Order: sequence, then structure tokens, then C-alpha cells
Amino acid sequence: MCRTDLAGCRDKQELLRRLAVSLQLPDTFGHNWDALADCLRDLGWLPAWGHVLLFQHADDLRAAASGAETLLGVLDDAATFSGEHDRPWFAFLALPDSAFEQAHPSA
Repeated sequence: MCRTDLAGCRDKQELLRRLAVSLQLPDTFGHNWDALADCLRDLGWLPAWGHVLLFQHADDLRAAASGAETLLGVLDDAATFSGEHDRPWFAFLALPDSAFEQAHPSA
């Protein structure tokens, strides 16, 4: 499992920097969305058959609305690709309870 702390993360460049560190991305990582997508499809440098990514404090990035939707798309693509190749791959974004209350207000 790889943990990425997104506390205070509010833009694409900081997000990609944190992912490069937490996922130990190769030195050839290009710090852009396409490079991230390529790396997440092949996490071969991490010794595991499947992968679980945990993003802590994801609400900070979500609140900034800078890259959050693109990140979700990249994660979805990587999970779909891995599923098609029979490799377990999951990403979890930790959000505060209030994020769910806003999404599903009670009647």
C-alpha cells in the first residue's frame, strides 16, 4: 500500500511532486498527467502483485478544484487497465464526513 498525504495540496505541480515521492516514481517521471497515467498502469518497481493507493486529506485538493477531477480520471484509467490485466488495483481518497453530507443532504 502506498500512502500520499494531500494536506495543503492545492495544485497539479504539488500533487505530482507528492506522488513522485510517495510512489517512488522513476527518475524518468515527466511530472505531467500522461506520465502519471503511464506510471500508474505499470507499477513494476513496487514489489507487489496488486496495489492499493491511499490519498489522505484529499479534501484539500478537492476544495482547490485544481487537478482533482483529472486525478480521478487517471486513477480510474489505471484501475480499469489493471482490472483488464487481472491485477488488483485500488485507490481510496479519504474525505471528511462533511463531504458526504454535502453530496447527499438529508430530506
